[in-house]
Amino acid sequence: MSPMITIAYSESDPVSLNAAQRIISYHGLEEKGIGLHGSGRIELRRVEGSMLRSEAADGIGSDLIIFLSQHSSRAGVPSLTVHSLGNWGSDTKLGGKPHTLSTAAPSAMLAILTRMSGSQIKTEKTYEATHHGPQLSTPSLFAEVGGNETITKDSRMAGEMGLIVYGAAVQIASHHAEYSRVAIGIGGSHYPSKFTQLAIGKGYAFGHIMPRHAVFNEDGTDNLGMLAQAQSRSAQRPDIAVIEWKSFNSQARSRIIKALGNIGIDHERV
Repeated sequence: MSPMITIAYSESDPVSLNAAQRIISYHGLEEKGIGLHGSGRIELRRVEGSMLRSEAADGIGSDLIIFLSQHSSRAGVPSLTVHSLGNWGSDTKLGGKPHTLSTAAPSAMLAILTRMSGSQIKTEKTYEATHHGPQLSTPSLFAEVGGNETITKDSRMAGEMGLIVYGAAVQIASHHAEYSRVAIGIGGSHYPSKFTQLAIGKGYAFGHIMPRHAVFNEDGTDNLGMLAQAQSRSAQRPDIAVIEWKSFNSQARSRIIKALGNIGIDHERV
């Protein structure tokens, strides 16, 4: 079946707009114009309002939605990032629903991350942990340029992101997005370097990534029940969970492994 891939952008986001303009100028793809690639179709679509709250995107009939966006970083470190959508906790100030995950797109994220890693731009290229809205049933992800204001307004860097995403979309539309395993990530920081290395080095396609700060709450409770969502809300079903081993003590690891056993998924350590 022919996949429809939507690349979504916002005119209010400088990275998003510059990336979209680069796609238009380089590939001649106008807004809502459809480019045919193999058996797949790719469209560029402008989002009205906040991309973080664009739940209406579920109604456009796409098989994959890739949001082009700037990334806010307190440290202002230049980066190219990709991540799944959803909220592990109750905070919804950045859209979505509390304790609810959107449908991840593991192979698409790996295709984009791999192209990021091959880019000549000297900057960090990494997964981010799952966070923020919108809440979508359609497989979706955010591809972002992060850093200070100088970087996020740099049309060259945003343009590179646009070409990376479009190239990955062509690859996906042509059914050439390859991976070795589909994984859930557990542990690590918001920028899980070990999962990124495993993806680029061994072809692991991560869907949802639960950082260590999202696993256990201050009152002693946990969010491990959400691993069932991480398993089911994914375009490709995960066959392994990868645990960042040093993130947890032995008691915590036992609780995580028990929760994974409850949903019938094996684990490995990194």
